[in-house]
Amino acid sequence: MAEAPSGSMIQLDPSHAMTYLQQMRERSPDFRYLLSHFSDDGFEFVFSRAKVFLYAPAMENDDDVIAPNLLGILPSFRPVRRDDPFHIAVGIAVHNSNGVVATEVRVEHNPFYVSQWTLHELRDGKIISSAITNDELSEQSADEIASRFGRFKVDLGETRFRNAPPDSRQIEQMLTVAFDQIINDSYARPIYPSEGIASLMSQTPQMVKFSTIQRLRYSNSPRWLVATSSTCCNGCTTTSVAYHSDPPVTVAPAHP
Repeated sequence: MAEAPSGSMIQLDPSHAMTYLQQMRERSPDFRYLLSHFSDDGFEFVFSRAKVFLYAPAMENDDDVIAPNLLGILPSFRPVRRDDPFHIAVGIAVHNSNGVVATEVRVEHNPFYVSQWTLHELRDGKIISSAITNDELSEQSADEIASRFGRFKVDLGETRFRNAPPDSRQIEQMLTVAFDQIINDSYARPIYPSEGIASLMSQTPQMVKFSTIQRLRYSNSPRWLVATSSTCCNGCTTTSVAYHSDPPVTVAPAHP
């Protein structure tokens, strides 16, 4: 990915990506919780399929310490037949500061397309889920959906650290690259005919919009710590956010 004035985005090679996700499994209780929860539901998480992107922000002339974002994407796998009516897939995104989130999609098979998108967030030790159909995602504005899912304010306390997010163009590049690589790997590729891949790829605008919604939900933080990433599972795609949480911060509902 090309360098932009706002910073640069690079993708880690597969071996380093796998190592990063394995290290985060040891470091992050929330990551382990989501892995265990969805593994119990029959999803397999193959760490060699992990995709990791490093965003290094440009230097700023202020008193804050701008930290890089390291965004890990761990897709799930579950055996699927092409002649099944649909399948459900889950992926987990994890941030280097321990923020983690899971996303889920329902993929119809005739024709192949994502019909529902679901976000799973951990709050106070419980999974909170927010779902939206593809029709709703296409018809409603990103701002309306962000309000429906709930907006949150990140209280940084006294910390001087913050994570600058990639710009919208870089996020779109990251989502597209991750999706293309995972949907064509040895696990996902046998599931989809060529026209199925083309159909799913045509939903990239919805994928990017879902990413925008997640950014809007946290955008009223005075210093934004939200890192947006893609989670592609069984080759189908969703988007999610992982927020910075080390040092500890408070995430609370935002009120108008």
